[in-house]
Amino acid sequence: MNAIRPISDVRGASRSGSHQFSPSPSLDSSDEDEQLHEHEDRPHLDKPAHSVYHELANRSIFSIAGVMDRERGVDESPTSTMERTDDPIGLGILSMDECDSLFHHYFDQLQTCVCLLDPAIHTATYTRHASPELFTAVLTVASKFFRPELYERVLESSDRLVSNAIAQCVATIELVQAICILHYWKKPTDGRGWLRLGHAIRLGYQLDLHLPPRRPLPAGERKARLAIDRERTWISLFCFDSTATQLSDRPSMMHRAPDVAEWIRTIPYPLPSDGQLDFAVKTSLLQSEVRQLQSCRSSYDVLRSGLRRVLEDLHRSHDFLRSDKYAVTLTSTSVSINDFSTLAVQLLVECTSLALAPRKHRNGLLHSCVGTSLKLLDIVIDGFGRQGIMPMIEDAHSVAVASTVVRLIGFMAYLDPPAKASVLRKLSKVVIVCREAARGDHSSHPAYLARFINALLDNARQGGAPPRAHETGNPHLYSLASTTPSNTAPSLSSTLCSHVAGPHNPAPDQWWEEAGQIAYQEALQPEQANFWDGFPLLANAMNSLGTQQPPPQNGVQMAVDQLGLDLDTQWDPHLLGLQHAPAM
Repeated sequence: MNAIRPISDVRGASRSGSHQFSPSPSLDSSDEDEQLHEHEDRPHLDKPAHSVYHELANRSIFSIAGVMDRERGVDESPTSTMERTDDPIGLGILSMDECDSLFHHYFDQLQTCVCLLDPAIHTATYTRHASPELFTAVLTVASKFFRPELYERVLESSDRLVSNAIAQCVATIELVQAICILHYWKKPTDGRGWLRLGHAIRLGYQLDLHLPPRRPLPAGERKARLAIDRERTWISLFCFDSTATQLSDRPSMMHRAPDVAEWIRTIPYPLPSDGQLDFAVKTSLLQSEVRQLQSCRSSYDVLRSGLRRVLEDLHRSHDFLRSDKYAVTLTSTSVSINDFSTLAVQLLVECTSLALAPRKHRNGLLHSCVGTSLKLLDIVIDGFGRQGIMPMIEDAHSVAVASTVVRLIGFMAYLDPPAKASVLRKLSKVVIVCREAARGDHSSHPAYLARFINALLDNARQGGAPPRAHETGNPHLYSLASTTPSNTAPSLSSTLCSHVAGPHNPAPDQWWEEAGQIAYQEALQPEQANFWDGFPLLANAMNSLGTQQPPPQNGVQMAVDQLGLDLDTQWDPHLLGLQHAPAM
């Protein structure tokens, strides 16, 4: 039985790009009206218990009475706990035409970020009847970007609807989807995400979304799409849980990864965003593998072999998604997000190798880490910034950008002046992209990120300028125009940094002075600095960079110390984004 009971008119509408979602004969209104009046088949009670529970996925309250009292049937679970006067239309905030427009904007520009809902099913009319919580959640995130003057009022309505549904133990797949959508685009200061996401995952288990997909799919396109929508929601929940686990360094609630590649091959109606789900699950598993390898400190050869396998698997999967053999064609937004994720995993691999490598390998690995960091920031500038999706990215991307900046500033003590100037210009571009994406909203994610980067630069500058390379004559300070020294091991990355400093060659300390030119013109308030401390990767970053010790400056001994960074003393693994895998 599907958790969604269709009533209203479902229209297939033309969406973005070359992907068309047109109505088919099985989705017309007469078929839907006929479904409105027919009764659902009851589950047979002589089936095994797990089959009965699978059929009872629509039960509203998971309790002894709810499971054992079979005489009540399974259709008493409400699709809504609120009168229609409590949604944005009933409150007079939006008209139906305006809701249709916002739904179009959601599927046109936002859906590919969150990978939830099928545009051939979830029209505004249908969704309003199926669930005021989901209906208002979509309007909330769409109004945030396309009707910002209404955002606060719609958000207030959405929070009230979801909170009441949770309090009344409503158990529907639409509530799960509503929580996920609101979680992805929550305010930076909204601290409810961890608990609400946990509630959504528990609801998923209660609705039996975790059970293997049932094949064959139901007859008819509508029923098949609704079944696929259930399966897609569970995959999305896994991605949300994986991201929250990595950001918070807390245990996961979902331990079995779905086989998305096989799932996409078996469904007749895949969405372009399904390819992004596939890659998100893949990168999550690879990141977990890297963190397990971080405990392999007794043998660097074993570690390096494992990391090389991760990189090969990563790039093979990334290339396959872009090939003509893949089942769906990715949107430009998905391409940028997947490129970003690829570089983020690659950077994790290289930083792991750098932190645990023997002394003789570290110079070349530092070269790779800096190069990959700059490439990742290029995705932010060119992929997120120029395509206009920077305001729409979630916490994970913001934290990845922030932690990359933290690493780069920490690496600056080991760069020569032209390289430092090149890195600084890259960081200034990221600040500019974030400021433009904020659109004057100082409480947005891009605004927080811009202030954070600027404060990091200011903190590092006040903590003391790095050593002057030309005065020490140190040949080991890294130049972006250089290649890996011949006496070091080759990089794990197939392509080393290709960023070459331009003709601008500032004086040794001038690159620090240039930091003042990209000032955000707004002081970082204590609560804004503490916001980033909530993420383990960035905790105490403001205080640590100013005290980062530069390499010694005493000739030959300096070079030996610089290349032989000790893991437990001079080199901080936390700077490299390393953390222990959370307990299972």
